[in-house]
Amino acid sequence: MPLSSEREVVRRLAEEGLNASPDAVARIAGRADADTLVRALVRYADGAVVTRNDVSEVVDALEGNDEEGGDDPDDTHDTHTPSSDDLPASDPPDRPADSPASDDDVPSSPNAGDARTDGAVSPADVPADASSSSDGTSSSNVSSSSDGTSEKPPSSDGNAPNPPSSNGTEPSSTSPDGTAPNPTSSNGNAPDQTSPNGTVPPTSDTSSTTTHREPSPVDVSNDITGESTCTGEYAEFVGYFRDRFDRLSKLLRSRIQPRTVDAVESGGKDVALVGMVNDVRTTSSDRDNRLVEIEDPTGEIRLLLSDELVDVAERLVVDEVIGVEGRLSDDAGMVFVNDVHFPEVPSRREPSTASRDVKAVLISDIHVGSETFVRDRWELFADWLGRQDDVEYLLVGGDMVEGVGVYPGQDEELTTVDIYEQYADCAGMFDALPDDIQIVTITGNHDSVRLAEPQPALDERFREPFADNVSFHGNPSVVSVEGVDVLMYHGMSLNPFAESVPEVEIESPETAMVEMLRKRHLAPMYGDVRLAPEKEDYLVIDEPPDVLHTGHTHTVGAEEYRNVLTVNTGAWQAQTPYQKSMNIQPDVGYAAVLDLSTLELKMKEFVP
Repeated sequence: MPLSSEREVVRRLAEEGLNASPDAVARIAGRADADTLVRALVRYADGAVVTRNDVSEVVDALEGNDEEGGDDPDDTHDTHTPSSDDLPASDPPDRPADSPASDDDVPSSPNAGDARTDGAVSPADVPADASSSSDGTSSSNVSSSSDGTSEKPPSSDGNAPNPPSSNGTEPSSTSPDGTAPNPTSSNGNAPDQTSPNGTVPPTSDTSSTTTHREPSPVDVSNDITGESTCTGEYAEFVGYFRDRFDRLSKLLRSRIQPRTVDAVESGGKDVALVGMVNDVRTTSSDRDNRLVEIEDPTGEIRLLLSDELVDVAERLVVDEVIGVEGRLSDDAGMVFVNDVHFPEVPSRREPSTASRDVKAVLISDIHVGSETFVRDRWELFADWLGRQDDVEYLLVGGDMVEGVGVYPGQDEELTTVDIYEQYADCAGMFDALPDDIQIVTITGNHDSVRLAEPQPALDERFREPFADNVSFHGNPSVVSVEGVDVLMYHGMSLNPFAESVPEVEIESPETAMVEMLRKRHLAPMYGDVRLAPEKEDYLVIDEPPDVLHTGHTHTVGAEEYRNVLTVNTGAWQAQTPYQKSMNIQPDVGYAAVLDLSTLELKMKEFVP
């Protein structure tokens, strides 16, 4: 159907990430081959603003094809786009697919001073002294899109992933020097049909790509699947926590020279210790002081943290391993702490990247079978994904289905009450995605596995409906994709972190993920998270990943911490009755697009 009005032409070009001069719009409007013309302009325009000359050149090329026996341009079903031989020779500069045309069209976001103007950031190219706090955090690594119906709240330090503005536009995607690059991706493919505000609208174009994706096999480590031996005996818990202590204390011993508790000499000496936190409380005399008890395999000792260390003290949680330096009291019963050390991520760590241009999409919490599953948004996502030639991996962070019997009264909120049918429905949804995309899944608390972490992969009997391009792994797992290590953890500990650490907010899950990296542990608080006492603690972060991907909270957030990219990808489930009772507003229909060659991240929202 022809684009019969100038408004329609402007809208269509905007969906493709382009602006056009008024005379160019006038020339396109009303032409019988306007659809074909727009497709050609998207692929071959030399700049972000389509000019009348651009239109003339493409029209001449199209009409030249017709004279040589090409299709009739009046055929409105024609999807032909001119080949490179049809058009003037040029090497269009790269431009992000969903970039607005200029800064003039886009209002400043609340954290515009921290964010890169192209809407994405790579951990590798953020200098240590730029756009980051003293502890290495930076929240400018994600471009967040919205239709304006909701706004992502800032994190506790005031720097949120670029939130949508009130009118629904996203931060500018022009380059730092103020020039707007071309809307052709680095591999020469036309950009995805994303509107200027970053949301992905419905499309009537059902044509599929002819590009054959060739994802490499993924390497998976730290997966409990098939390795679980615990029975829950007391002795197993002793061994489990000893393993945690030994591995984390080794990281701390590279920075301090600790003694054991029983070897601390009496009276007034400077000491260094490594221990597991047993208790944290305020003192009766001064509410800003903290009394902390730690233990090592040889004994226990009390620590006093003064108000000068209150910010550090408020981050402490039980069962984590820390190092301290201070002065021993005269009776050797307490250490007056001068400094606290977390296991931490090395400050000068360099992330790994892919050696080719390829992307992965990260999602979580699909919740198939729930009456609040947003199937219409999923179908938009599936349609969009089918047109992304450079996306070869889909990483799913748990809770593929809503499950059965997860909480009392859940059956009243289900559209599918059979767990096998829920997984079969999910398998059918995956089947509708391109079969040359590698789909990597882990489990979550709604999936049909044990609740205690680490959780094994989905049982074979539930995997039967799924195609061969879907792989199943435990929670957590480290998935190496094109050389990029992605630590996938569903995120059951995110809520306890928010309850224990004042700076952590469930609406900004990236704040909790930063604490995980500081502590080099995904869920240290025993009792708040169900733990299975395996021979080794699978929740210890032995090697910092390049990306930490979580879900569970149904809220979107991303932040870079010491060159580790943290991202939580929201959910595909609208607000549930429980969430409504808790005043939780979920972020629904989001996908994080990760460029594996640069670690740049863009967040897309899919809105019908």
